[in-house]
Amino acid sequence: MKAPPSKRFDIIVAGGGPTALALCMAAAKAGGKVMRLGKDSAPAGRHYALGLRARVFLKNIGAEIPDAAVVNRFWLFARGRRTELGAEESGLESLCHVVSEAALLESMRRGTRDIPQVRTDSISDLQSGGDGATIRADGALLRASLIAAADGARSNLAALAGVGVYMRPFGQFALCGTLRAPLPPDVAAQWFSRGSILALLPTTADGMFSLIWSQPETEARRLMESGAAAIAREVARRTGMEVEWMEDSAFSMFPLFSVRRAVRVWGRVVFVGDGARVIHPLAGQGLNLALMDAEDLIGRASCFSDWGWSAALSSHASSRVLRAGTLHRA
Repeated sequence: MKAPPSKRFDIIVAGGGPTALALCMAAAKAGGKVMRLGKDSAPAGRHYALGLRARVFLKNIGAEIPDAAVVNRFWLFARGRRTELGAEESGLESLCHVVSEAALLESMRRGTRDIPQVRTDSISDLQSGGDGATIRADGALLRASLIAAADGARSNLAALAGVGVYMRPFGQFALCGTLRAPLPPDVAAQWFSRGSILALLPTTADGMFSLIWSQPETEARRLMESGAAAIAREVARRTGMEVEWMEDSAFSMFPLFSVRRAVRVWGRVVFVGDGARVIHPLAGQGLNLALMDAEDLIGRASCFSDWGWSAALSSHASSRVLRAGTLHRA
């Protein structure tokens, strides 16, 4: 659906991933006039570990959380020793729920089907002033009190605004895929060694685990070129377990880097989720932090008739920088 060029919205949300969808649903739930800008994101085969607060937020905005694997125990392996962190000992019902990216996106798209959307990456002329913000998309001039840039670390809106990033490459790539492993279905496990972290997260399929393995680029590329069977053999060697790869297994890899946006708020434009910061995926907190960004931003902005009121945006930025900074240092 294309927005009438003369209509003004409370918030325009740029992005096609779960953070952008959550922002749209939360803003609509709060009674705002919402527009989504951008194409839908294509799933990359990942899985997300959702904490309790993130799950409660999704439920409160009307998102249907897809079937998830419940993690009650973390097993951490380092220097030949295993350490266990359990939900019961921590006073929690569970440590996290693991959901597939594809299932989460499909569910949240159903929740945003009534929200108008301009499906284009052709945007220009981003402006932010005292009474609102504007952006041109496919020739239409869209106006809003607030624009939320949830369009990723390489944000198009940040480029238009001229807002830079502090980027620090980790010198590693993440190797991702799915394997069958002889672990209990409620256990997530990580193996730490020099220059490498290997993690297995349970999925809803019996005995199947989602692999994310950070390692030097040369080693990641060597394994990718060797094929799925070689990856499974190396995982077995590193973990000491018999693992299997399935005939239809597909593995992928991507570079790892830390990102912090130079500013979180540019006038009436606020950067959210990966648009504001990227941390190491094996912290398991990227999407959790992003959803808390969405909850905090909409909670503050929707209290006022002008959703882009500077005091609300400054307060939001300050509160989120503190939490993200702690994880960056870790």
